[in-house]
Amino acid sequence: MPDIRLLVNIARTPRDVFPFVAGATGLTSWWTDDVKVRSDGAVEAGTGGRMQVYLLRPETMVMPARAAWAVESGQEWGGTTLVFDLSPDESGTRLLLTHAGWKKETDVFLECIAMWGALLFRLKDAVESGADHPLFTRPAPARG
Repeated sequence: MPDIRLLVNIARTPRDVFPFVAGATGLTSWWTDDVKVRSDGAVEAGTGGRMQVYLLRPETMVMPARAAWAVESGQEWGGTTLVFDLSPDESGTRLLLTHAGWKKETDVFLECIAMWGALLFRLKDAVESGADHPLFTRPAPARG
């Protein structure tokens, strides 16, 4: 099974970075502003006006070193795991993202490599600047 693995350095401590990858509020600052927390603790992350909704279930949350989410929806994402490993280094934090458990290398898998790269730079910017810049935003309401 192929995995996506990407690395980014963030000029903040792992303790500062962890909330951005370990909870719904953090995800809204860099991934999507369409996030809902369900009563069972799972998180829905919607993109494209909720044309695609990823159901993420917290799997392993070890402050400030690891945040892992089991992905329970999506034709190709379902059954995969998102793991954010955080370790201190001279620049602040070394964040290694692993999107693990893909069934096979498909066009969607290859597209996701680029998407995760863009998302990680938005994550870096959100943590370092304190400003929200989600890649996916809800469409503006129609004006009539």
